[in-house]
Amino acid sequence: MENRTTISKKRDRYRSPLLLAAIVFIVQSPFQRSIAQVACKNLSVNPTDLIDSLWNLQATKTYPHAQSNSECRGEAWFRARCAINDTIKNTSHGQGYPSWGPDTVPVVWWKVSFGKNVLVDSITIYIRADFPHDDYFYKGRFNFSDGSTLPFTLDSTARPQSFKFAAHTTSYVLIDSLIWHKVDSWCAFTQVQVFGYDQASEVHSAASTGRTLPQLVRTLAGPGMPIRIPKGVTATAVYSISGRKIMEYMNRMPDAASLLRLPATLSQRVIVIGNEK
Repeated sequence: MENRTTISKKRDRYRSPLLLAAIVFIVQSPFQRSIAQVACKNLSVNPTDLIDSLWNLQATKTYPHAQSNSECRGEAWFRARCAINDTIKNTSHGQGYPSWGPDTVPVVWWKVSFGKNVLVDSITIYIRADFPHDDYFYKGRFNFSDGSTLPFTLDSTARPQSFKFAAHTTSYVLIDSLIWHKVDSWCAFTQVQVFGYDQASEVHSAASTGRTLPQLVRTLAGPGMPIRIPKGVTATAVYSISGRKIMEYMNRMPDAASLLRLPATLSQRVIVIGNEK
């Protein structure tokens, strides 16, 4: 058994100036803080989503926004929007246990719209698991605005069921081709979480000492993609998601917009930041 003196010496080794400097750099790096703002997140969550109706024309202008062709009896706790309200209680149904619960009709679909293009690479579904009252959809299909589709299968479990795939740039996720495990049974989704990256929102540059640059370029991109560099941007850097600088681009004619094409040999998505210096 180690005595207190030995343990104290080991602790002193972990307090070395070099290690402390590294820790300070990782925690305080402005670029790392910028990376945190574009980390993978649930893009579909919106507890204040509005209901589509003839009297509520603002509903389709509020994003993320959920819709469906069927909501059981039109009751509030079975609305499409319940599946994006960030509530994952799924062992009962009705008031207090909101879910998207369609009627028992032959064809049902559910859709979440983002109001802009986002990069999506995984989806997690919590089925409503109020067994034996509930059954479940055992098959379905994800549809993306880029025209691609992805079939999926579900199990009878209250646990989250996640699906990872190659990233899609899309403005919505539509779930259709849903097949009941048992015909005319109650099937529902308590929560649909769409994970990915918001491709276009301003962040504070690492070299701007906290101010937002007026001509800031910050976008998530992939191999071979062309990136439009706006007028006024003089220096652009390309970083990996983990924060490693991959390349730099100096605009020799900042008075005009230019085009930067990312190398096709890149093996991962990257973040492009303009006027970084």
